[in-house]
Amino acid sequence: MAKFRCHDGMTIYDVALQLYGDTSKVLKLMRDNNINIFTNLTGLYLDYEVTNTSLPSHLLSNGININTGGGSSTTVNTSGFDSGFSFFGFH
Repeated sequence: MAKFRCHDGMTIYDVALQLYGDTSKVLKLMRDNNINIFTNLTGLYLDYEVTNTSLPSHLLSNGININTGGGSSTTVNTSGFDSGFSFFGFH
C-alpha cells in the first residue's frame, strides 16, 4: 500500500479518480481508510493500492491533482451539485 496526501478541496471522488482512474473505487478507499463520505479529507494521508492504469500514471508524472471542491474545505464531500439541486435531501 502507498500513501496519498489529500489537498484542500478534494472530494472522495477526486481522490478515487486521482489514484485509481475510476470513481467506483470510492467505497474501496473508504473501507481501506476507515472514513466515510462526510470525512473532511484535507491533509489526510490515505492508503491505496498502486495501479498501472494510464490516468493515475499521467496525473502523477505531471504533478496534476484533481480538485472539484472549488478549493474550499466547506465544499469537500458535498453532493457535487449546485445549490439549486437536491439529491436525496443533500444539497
